[in-house]
Amino acid sequence: MEITEYTGLEVEIKALRPLIPKPRKQRKPLLTEGRKALLQLLLEYRSLTTRQVWQLAYPDRHYSHTSRELASLRELRMLASHPIEPELGRRSELAWVLLKRGADVLGLGNEYDSHRRRKPTKETMRQRDLEIELQRQVEEVARWKLIKPVTHSPALPLPEPTRQARHLIAAASFAEYTAIQQLLKEDPHHPGLKERVMAYKARMYEVKVPVRANDYVAAWQQITVTGSAGPQNNLDDTKAEIATVLILCEPRATERFWQARIKEYRALAGSLRVYGVFKNRDQAAPFLKALKASGLRAMTLDQVGAKLAELASAQLNVAVCAGYQVRGVDEGKPERQ
Repeated sequence: MEITEYTGLEVEIKALRPLIPKPRKQRKPLLTEGRKALLQLLLEYRSLTTRQVWQLAYPDRHYSHTSRELASLRELRMLASHPIEPELGRRSELAWVLLKRGADVLGLGNEYDSHRRRKPTKETMRQRDLEIELQRQVEEVARWKLIKPVTHSPALPLPEPTRQARHLIAAASFAEYTAIQQLLKEDPHHPGLKERVMAYKARMYEVKVPVRANDYVAAWQQITVTGSAGPQNNLDDTKAEIATVLILCEPRATERFWQARIKEYRALAGSLRVYGVFKNRDQAAPFLKALKASGLRAMTLDQVGAKLAELASAQLNVAVCAGYQVRGVDEGKPERQ
């Protein structure tokens, strides 16, 4: 039998081993409600950079907090990150996309298609900046509600009508109703008024609204109108609605993109305002003539808040001229969607 000899130091170390604490196993991050909200945010936008997530989710906290939260979800294999400028190596900002495991947490299951997990490009992330600014202009500057486009597929088709279409139908009804009331008050014998009233009762204004509308729609419901009887029913104590279509220009939008939008919204543009929204005047210039000829309007992103305020004022003036009293114009910021 072989006997191993130990020095005095080795004997002391062996004696102390039970007292030396074992290294703790690193715990996996927990899936908190805040982290679930980040998953929902990535589902909504499809991809965001760390900076964009910070702006939307944690603007009052340190930037490093956002980085840690995203890294925790990546460790849970619910998010993936990709450098948007690979040539910069580790100095490149990361873009984040939702993985299927994260989509499962949100209850999507097989409805979450693989194309949503594509690596985002630098151009795509610049477009996200425009989308975030559009949201800020609508919700914070103008204090309207923004209904956003949704990603659809054969497994998850668009409903008919879409949420956007429902808001546009309500706004078209209010616009036509107040216009008719104004005519009844100021010129009751106006040619064609009787036919217009009959068309309103038949809800013909709905025909102008695309049932599959899936662009941005800004809606304002912070008003109540009261007044006299009209061609159908009273609007007493009814929440009226003002809405407009905001078509955000895509990075590589061509004449074909805008011709498709013109075809979709030309009829509606006679009743409600439909805007093409551009990053700047240079981007808008090639398409201005076609938009104007079709009754659509154009504006730059930094004009959105002011234009919505102008639209609200114009529509409310029509309601007042029609004999209505308008209440609750400044009752606060609309609920985010």
